[in-house]
Order: sequence, then C-alpha cells, then structure tokens
Amino acid sequence: WHTFRTGELIVFERGSIRFSSHRNRRDSEFSPGPRDGHLDRVIVRESADGKRLVLAILGPETFFGEMALIGQRFPQDSTAEALEEGVLCVLSRRDLERLILDHPKVGLRFLEQLSARLLETEMSVEDFAFKSVPARLAGLLLRLVETADDRAIQASHQELGDMIATYRETVTLTLNQFQNQGLVDLGRRSVRVLDVKGLRAAAGA
Repeated sequence: WHTFRTGELIVFERGSIRFSSHRNRRDSEFSPGPRDGHLDRVIVRESADGKRLVLAILGPETFFGEMALIGQRFPQDSTAEALEEGVLCVLSRRDLERLILDHPKVGLRFLEQLSARLLETEMSVEDFAFKSVPARLAGLLLRLVETADDRAIQASHQELGDMIATYRETVTLTLNQFQNQGLVDLGRRSVRVLDVKGLRAAAGA
C-alpha cells in the first residue's frame, strides 16, 4: 500500500494500450489489482506487416517497465495491452529508487520476478526452436492454467496464437483436437483444462 501513496493510480479498460515504446517516458508501472486468476495484460511486439508476438503475460500484483530502473527504454515496437479491466500504479524512476532503498524487500521482489521471466523466456525460445505447434500450445495452456480460476483460461484463439507465434486457425484446429482427446473443454473465449497429465504428455514435458 506504500506504493499507492507514492505513485499515480490509473484505471484502464479492456483492450486499451497502456504503454507504447513510441512514448518518450522512463516510468515503471505496477499493477496492484486484486483480479487473481485473470490475464491482466500482455507485452506485445508487432512487426511492420502487422504480425504480433506476445513477449510476456502479466497477471495481477506484478510490474512491467522495469527497464527504466537501469536507464533503459521500453523494447522497441512493443506495447502493453490490457486483457482485463484493472488498476495501475505508475512510478517515476526516482520514486522507484527511493521505494527500493526504503524497503529492500521490494528489490528482492524485483530480482525474483526478473529471474522467473528470464527462465520463461529461455523456455519459450527452446519451444520455438524444437517443438511443434501442438506441443507449444499444450505447454502454454499448462503455464496459464496455474493462475486460472477453476482451470478455465480466459483468452481468445487469436490471443493464444499470438503467445506461441502461430495463426489463429492453427490454434483453433489444435484446440479442437485437444477437445476430441478429452484434454480441454472449449467455451466462448475460454479453454478449460480437463486433463493436466494428458497436456503434459502433449507438451513433451
């Protein structure tokens, strides 16, 4: 709650772009939102021809824009887009440095999160290099279901496709195959995981 008193609180709507690399700012942004189990926002990189790749999936009570702490800008051609309504607390670099100095545990939280994100990035690179689309999709569902309510992942086929760098049609076809195998149950903008063990086998885990 100290963070709330230090930074600027901003309410954002679903589908809004909260942060763009084209904006000349060096702030870090934190989400204190209580929406556990939802995919609050994603960091997206978009190519000149409109192709999208999700670089990170951020849930509640986390942060992004941490590059500002070491004087770096947001990744070029990247944006942060909201998947659900929520609240952000925006901190300047100076405020963030003061917060870490006053509360060292915040710095430890940074290190923990950055280490986890580095590990996830390494896993994603390995998946892209060595795994098929069904294996990548199964692995993605396993990661997302860890924070989903009642094993129901709230995401469209397009959003899932952006997360594993493949076409929406390919995701739809693969999900239908998973459903026929009893691994998942498909709903409107949702995927409910029924068989975690089966998905692990599909992911090659």
